[in-house]
Amino acid sequence: MIASILLTQWIGEDIIIDWVGNNSWSVPVFIGLKALTVVFAPLSGGAMYVLAPTLWPGWLAIVYVTIGNAIGIIIAYWLWYRYADKAIQRFVWRKSLEQAHSIVDKICGYKEFLIVRVVLFPLEDLLNFVAGMARVPFWWFFLVSMVITTLLFGLFVVGFEWIQAFF
Repeated sequence: MIASILLTQWIGEDIIIDWVGNNSWSVPVFIGLKALTVVFAPLSGGAMYVLAPTLWPGWLAIVYVTIGNAIGIIIAYWLWYRYADKAIQRFVWRKSLEQAHSIVDKICGYKEFLIVRVVLFPLEDLLNFVAGMARVPFWWFFLVSMVITTLLFGLFVVGFEWIQAFF
């Protein structure tokens, strides 16, 4: 995230905004990159949260990040829904798989998942995988994830624009 801020300062915010505005393909590329940062959890999506309100007006930034998040969390959920047991069994013993299930199965209820999603928001990418493994109902997982992520990012964008207005 710090690197994206420094790069923006080095290249110049106006040059980046003009380049993005003149290249219509920049929106799908941004959405795709945001989705990849969700699917490949070690990649940090934090830079995308900072970059979006710099490139587009507030509501467009929220829409583009939300679309990228939606695509990414759908893919991450279904990957772990389908392949979690196989992946864990490949790298650990059967007992470890049972221990992993005993931990993640505690969040498969509606109330439990809502609490975990709110409290552990900074670990949102990891929770996409855990929800798939725990077999949280997809519609509940998607609804809770999108509402919480969109609201918090919306607050970030409002704060970001407020700071830009005063500095």
